[in-house]
Amino acid sequence: MLVLGRIVAPHGVRGEVRLQAETDRPEILADLPHLYINGNRYKLLAVRPHKNVYCLTLAGITTRNAAEALTGAWAEMPREELPPRPAGQYYLVDLIGLRAETPDGELLGTVEEVLQPGANDVFVIRGGERGEILLPALKQFVHEIDLAGGRLITDLPEWEGNHDAN
Repeated sequence: MLVLGRIVAPHGVRGEVRLQAETDRPEILADLPHLYINGNRYKLLAVRPHKNVYCLTLAGITTRNAAEALTGAWAEMPREELPPRPAGQYYLVDLIGLRAETPDGELLGTVEEVLQPGANDVFVIRGGERGEILLPALKQFVHEIDLAGGRLITDLPEWEGNHDAN
């Protein structure tokens, strides 16, 4: 199960809940037919942004008390039930575990995590002979992401290039 957010409070008296998104693309909430909360599947009837949270209307949750009972729970979804991403866009979870290679086939390691410090994502590659590599997720460095083949093809940034120069 992938965490999409956390129910932080009820909203109003008719059972709406406030969800604090824990995803880099919270707009996908509007495309989901349902969510899993505390192991139960809830049909999503409505989703709308509200200040820094999203207000959700869930089938079967019609009172403030029912909404309060969900406070603190995680809203989750199995990876296979998430909508497909447009070409060239990926769920971060799909990138973890990819083999990172140069265009000439040198194995750099495995993508172990994706950092989101601000301007762009950063792939953390570990397990290769060069040690840990921090790779900006920019087109100038990442040439291909091949999910089916389990690999990411990259030219290293100048600062990650030749570690033997010292």
